[in-house]
Amino acid sequence: MTAKNTRILVISAAAILAVAGGFLLAQQMVKTSGRGGAVAKTLRSGALPSEMIDFTLPDLDGKPRHLSSWKGKLLIVNFWATWCPPCRKEIPLFIDMQQKYGDRGLQIIGVAVDKTEAVKNFRDFSFINYPILTGQQNVMDIMAEYGNRIASLPYSVIIDAKGHVLGRKVGAYHQAELSALLDTLLPPGA
Repeated sequence: MTAKNTRILVISAAAILAVAGGFLLAQQMVKTSGRGGAVAKTLRSGALPSEMIDFTLPDLDGKPRHLSSWKGKLLIVNFWATWCPPCRKEIPLFIDMQQKYGDRGLQIIGVAVDKTEAVKNFRDFSFINYPILTGQQNVMDIMAEYGNRIASLPYSVIIDAKGHVLGRKVGAYHQAELSALLDTLLPPGA
């Protein structure tokens, strides 16, 4: 093996170890708490506020939108980006959940840490059926206020109809997990 091949092998191994280590660290930073253990996921890096923190960000048409305008519904505020593979994978689930549970009081709000044009293109391609707000550093600041100080994506916060923060999720939801959670938190369907 040549010195160049050895160097490439060592760099590749180091990169793999770094990614694996980061994943394991993120997994260890998440602990279950809250109602029944299923609702809240807590990051050690930041406290989860007990009440909704209102913020204003532009929607994809540039209109300022206040989070509080959706008070009265069960909110899933999902922080994501078009360049984040787990975020992109989770969005079809949110589309399905908004369609299935919207009439029971669910409102998903996408908050993209991204450029508006990229988000518009992704929305149009993906047929997203819930509001999307955009920003960059201001979204990072909002995530930190909601306890995500390490800026991990995707990141979701669950807020009840009265504005109480029920929990959070670091990483993508899975269908069975989110359906069970929503069936617990929302009134029965017709």
